[in-house]
This record gives sequence, structure tokens and C-alpha cells, in this order.
Amino acid sequence: MGAYYFKELQDQKLEVALKKAFIKNDQIRTDEDISNFVAKEQMIKEPLDGLQYKIIMVPDFSETESVWIMKFHHSIGDGVTCMAVTS
Repeated sequence: MGAYYFKELQDQKLEVALKKAFIKNDQIRTDEDISNFVAKEQMIKEPLDGLQYKIIMVPDFSETESVWIMKFHHSIGDGVTCMAVTS
């Protein structure tokens, strides 16, 4: 499988990666839309040479709400959980 380590992105590579990681989605309007979107997103394997998270903003989900959908590589969630359990 190989060993993966932190890789610092700079300048243009960082800008490209951030544009892929922070996304605005105006197409989601209902709870069912969210469910369908998340079901499709979880099937997409993100490349390991990029950022290991994605944040999708859904502005104006309703008259009074906006939605943030966050997708993280399991290693980030595992690390946060370990820190919470051992602190």
C-alpha cells in the first residue's frame, strides 16, 4: 500500500486544491436532495495526493437556513476521536 506523509502544497497547487475542497452547491433544496448528494459523495474516493477533506456549502437551503456538508478522510475522524478519547 505504501506510506503516505504530509505534503505541503504551495502557491498555484494550493489554490487549485482549495477550489476543489470548498464547493458551493445551489442545486440542493430538500432533505432528500441532501441524502442523495451524500450517498453519491460517499462513493467517490478522493485522491490521496490532494486535500483529504471537502466542504460543501448550500446557501439558502430554506428561507432561514443554509447547510454545510463536510466530507473527511477517515484518518482525520480517527485522529480526532483518539484525541477526544485519550484527553
